[in-house]
Order: sequence, then structure tokens, then C-alpha cells
Amino acid sequence: MMNTEQTYIQSANEQLTAFEEHYQYDVSYLQEILAASPEAMQAFDQFKAMGAFRRKLSPEAYFVANIATMQTEDCGSCLQLVVKMALEAGVSSEIVRGALNKGAGLSTELELLHLFSVGVATNNLVDGLQEQISELFGKEALVEIALCIAASRVYPSLKRALGYAGKSCSLVQIEVQERN
Repeated sequence: MMNTEQTYIQSANEQLTAFEEHYQYDVSYLQEILAASPEAMQAFDQFKAMGAFRRKLSPEAYFVANIATMQTEDCGSCLQLVVKMALEAGVSSEIVRGALNKGAGLSTELELLHLFSVGVATNNLVDGLQEQISELFGKEALVEIALCIAASRVYPSLKRALGYAGKSCSLVQIEVQERN
């Protein structure tokens, strides 16, 4: 009979394998966390809810912020994952391409959100832009944007700290495939 920790480890491994297969994303760094410290993985599981929290933001706004932030981290595999997730969430390929192209071709609001996200992630925020984003999207959405930006930076940081940057954080050609 398995104890609670063994049950958690088995379940977490199954979830990681399913995630890896679904998104074609290397989860080795997460498997390493789980193997080294199931308690750390449980803490990380709780963190993931923060990064995915979205009530006011549209999927388009959430993923523009996520893509813009992820681009600043220079992690190609993480960026490709976010692109796949955006398309899966119903974000149009045009918006995804705009987000990948420094906001070009996006609506004014989404272009400003892209600029804001990059500014926050690089500590180079244009004066007055935070207030403008708050007015455009609302204070609650601004909080969700802040959570998205902060959470987006965690994954590449974990990979780098655990020695996976050279293996999986290199820039890649990002594919934006039309949804069927």
C-alpha cells in the first residue's frame, strides 16, 4: 500500500508526463524538483495557480502579457509552450504573431499592454504607462497582469538555477499554427 507521499509522487509524475506529451514540452526540470523534494513540488503546484489566475483579463490580454514577458526571458521552449497554450485558449494566430512581433498589428490596448509587460519585466517602464494600463483594463485586471508577469519569469529562472538553461532555454523558431 502506498503512503500519501508516494501517491502524490505517482500522480504528479503522471500529470507531468501527460503535460509533456500534450504540449511537446520538456518537463525534466520539474521531474527533477519532484524527485529531489516532493514538498518543494507541492509548493510549486500552489504557485502555478497564481500564474494562471485570471477573472477580468481576456485570454488575449493575458497571453499578450505572458508572451511579451516570456520573450524577455530568452527561453525559446517556454515561449513556444505559451504560444501553444494561447492558441489552445482560442487566442487568434494574428494576436499571437503580433505579441511575438513586439506588439505590431495589435489593437492599441494590447500594444500598450505588450509595452507595459516588457517594461515591467525589464525594469524599464515608460512613465505613466502603469496608470494608463490601469485605466484601460481596470485595477483588478492590473493585478492579474502583475501576477502573470511575475509568474512568467519563474519558469526560466527555475530552469537556469537547476542547470537546464543550456539544454532547453535556447531561442528557437517559434511556430504559430492555425487551430483546426
